[in-house]
Amino acid sequence: MSDKTPVGEVRPSQLLWTYGPGALIDLPNLSVVTLGIDRWEKERCTPIEEARLLSAVRRVLGAQVDSLRMPPFRVSENMGKRTAEDYIGVPVRPFPRWLRCVKCGLLSEYDIGLFKLKESYHRPESTRFVHKDCKGCGCGSCAFPGGLS
Repeated sequence: MSDKTPVGEVRPSQLLWTYGPGALIDLPNLSVVTLGIDRWEKERCTPIEEARLLSAVRRVLGAQVDSLRMPPFRVSENMGKRTAEDYIGVPVRPFPRWLRCVKCGLLSEYDIGLFKLKESYHRPESTRFVHKDCKGCGCGSCAFPGGLS
């Protein structure tokens, strides 16, 4: 999966409570796991300037907390030409790591590269994996060429 392909959207508050690091996000066509904050682009995370909150966090977690930041998110809803802002977000990885082609039944590990991500720019939640060289089920009696889709 490209590190910069949008696959869905969640609100910043959902990243705090429901879909934080390590959480499984079930999107309509695939599932992903949110990566840890060590993998987020720190320069895209707006700092939270609240000394009392930072002090309270440090009392619980220790002095290693140097700052508090918002999750990375897009500011505008611009649906025109693709811009760098379209690729701002929290990094995720596919889950499970094994994928199955619905047309031919092939079961393969994601890292082998037999599946590619079919991106949907205007509807990122429609992004899905497809088997690159699928020939269908081969039975000859399927109603759809290449099997079911």
